[in-house]
Amino acid sequence: MKIEVDLDEITGLILEFAAFYHIDSKIVKDMNSAYDVRNPSEQEKIQFLRAMLPLLPVNSYLVDLVKKYLAAVDAGEVEYANSKIEKVDDYLLEGGGLVTVYRVKGTVLNDFYVATFDDGDDEVVWGASDTVEDTLRVAEREWDRFNHDEDPDENPFTLTLKLIQS
Repeated sequence: MKIEVDLDEITGLILEFAAFYHIDSKIVKDMNSAYDVRNPSEQEKIQFLRAMLPLLPVNSYLVDLVKKYLAAVDAGEVEYANSKIEKVDDYLLEGGGLVTVYRVKGTVLNDFYVATFDDGDDEVVWGASDTVEDTLRVAEREWDRFNHDEDPDENPFTLTLKLIQS
C-alpha cells in the first residue's frame, strides 16, 4: 500500500518544532540555510528527518509522523502529494491574541490538527494532535511549560478550551 506525503510539509513542521523546542543543532541550521537559498532535494530532506528523529521529544505526535514516513520510505511505499492546510477556526481572546486551529490533510498519518497563538506580532505553533480538543490540550500544556511564571488563567489555550466547552 502506497502512502501519499508532502515532504516539504513534514520538513517544514519539523523545522517549526525544532525552533519551538530550541533544538539548535547543525542539521537544523543546515536545512534552514538550504531553504533560504533553494529547495533542498528529496534526499536532503529525508536525511534531515532521519537526523532529527532522536532530537525530538519522545512523546510527540510529530515523532510518530516522522517514524511512519521513514518506515514507508524504507519500504518504498511513498508517493509524493501535496498536503493541504485549512483553517478550522479562529478564537479571538478578550485579553488580546488569536488562537487558530488548522487541519493538515493529505499527510503520512491521518489528518491532524495544529494549534497556533498569534500575539499580533508572530503566529507560533504550540500543539499538534489528531483532534481539535487534543490539539488544544497539547498546546495548553506546552504554553504552561514555557510560560510557567504567568497566571494559568492567562493561558490562551485554556481560555479557548473554555470557549469551546461553553
